[in-house]
Order: sequence, then C-alpha cells, then structure tokens
Amino acid sequence: MGLVVALTLAAWCAAGPEAGLLETQDALARARTVLGSSSANEPAPGTLRLLYASGRSGLFAWSRASDGALCFGGGVPLEGSMAWGCLDGEERPPADPPQVRDGFGAPLGEQDFRWLYADGEQVRAVSCAGGPLTLVEIGARPVGDGVRTFYFVVRSPAQWGRVVLTVTRPTGEATEEAQLLGTEGQGPDCR
Repeated sequence: MGLVVALTLAAWCAAGPEAGLLETQDALARARTVLGSSSANEPAPGTLRLLYASGRSGLFAWSRASDGALCFGGGVPLEGSMAWGCLDGEERPPADPPQVRDGFGAPLGEQDFRWLYADGEQVRAVSCAGGPLTLVEIGARPVGDGVRTFYFVVRSPAQWGRVVLTVTRPTGEATEEAQLLGTEGQGPDCR
C-alpha cells in the first residue's frame, strides 16, 4: 500500500495511548530521539503520538517533517529498538463497492499489529475465532468522492487467517470477512 497522507496527526489522530506503557513521556522522548537519527523520517514538531502500548513496547504514528506523509513505527523506544516506515507513493483509488483493505503489519512486543483501512464504510469490530481483537481507529480523510478511515488491529502471533468485521455502511450495519492476518500459522484460523 503506498499512500501519502498530508495531514497533521494532531488534527486527525483520535486514539490516545492505552494502559500498559509505564513511562509514556519517557517513551515519547526516546522515540523522538531514535526517529530524529534518520532525518528522512523525522517527525514534524508536535505530531508524534503513542497510539498503543503493550508492556514496554509501543506503536507510534507521526507526520513526516519533510512532506507530511503518514509514518508509523513500533518497538521498545526506551531501549532504542524501533522499526519504522512512511507511506509514500501514489494514493490507491477508493474501493467500489465499500470494503476493508489490508495494509501491513509488524511485531509489537509479545503481540503483532496489523494496519488496515476502509473505503466507504467504518469498521466497528474485528473478531478472530469468535473472540474480539483490539481495534483502534486512527482517523479518516477524503479520497475521491468518499472517505478512507485508517485503523490497526492488535493480535496474538498465534492468530492467523480470515477475520470477521462488523462495519457500518451508508446502507446500514453489515458483516464481512477479510484475510487480514496472514495465510499460515500455528493458531486457530479466524472465521
């Protein structure tokens, strides 16, 4: 997925940190230092946000200082261990009919996260093998004649396969299945 999201995260990042990361301010300060070592992905002032915390690991998002592109990173910033990247390139056209599209994923401490986005609908819940997964809405922006909403899902590395999504469309609530968690693994197939 290649996107350029030229929005200031402070304006659209609705989610705050969840409980779990004990030293939030220290983690943000250290993440700024780690990210600042790569001027190509340096956060614009005031845009670095902690979106999710798990133990000493965190998931961050920010606007890149050079062009405002959406960037993301995860890892253990207090130990100087982070991986990150920015969404560059051409914007994908909006999906028709409405649908959820898979983004990308990476480890987050003892869990994994998966970015996804929805065109023409909003995701209300994600379940795997009958159990809910943590879903965090990041924000939305116009794309073509519609709206694209960004999310991430937190999962155990043992959870793989298709998930069930509860979505809201202009026509009402619906459910759909999507292959969001990979195609192989040791755990239950999500259905």
